Amino acid sequence: MIRTMPAILAASLLVASAASARDDLCRATGNCDYEIREKLLSIPVWTWEMTRAARTHITGEVRFKMQGQKLIADVDVGWKCEAEVKFVEGGFMVGCDDPKKYVQVAETYQSVWGSYILTFRPPR
Repeated sequence: MIRTMPAILAASLLVASAASARDDLCRATGNCDYEIREKLLSIPVWTWEMTRAARTHITGEVRFKMQGQKLIADVDVGWKCEAEVKFVEGGFMVGCDDPKKYVQVAETYQSVWGSYILTFRPPR
């Protein structure tokens, strides 16, 4: 018992240290799931764009809402669908058929898909 107490204390300090480092990175980058969720929900309608070689090919609107504990994206880009938003390190994944990872770039969230750039942008 005497030998296990220092090991338990050391392990708990390591876990607390790792969580603290993660929270510091989260605050510094603004890429925490709760901060991303808050930002997505704070803007009623986002503009979604698919561009290639600086030319916009498809645009549409996306609304984010909470359904229970899940964040849902209502997508309307010529076709409509609802997709659950999954938070991953550094951003989030969303998509109706093939989810893409979006990361924050200035005030937008962007994903690269082949030679296309997919963007969630606040309305201008």
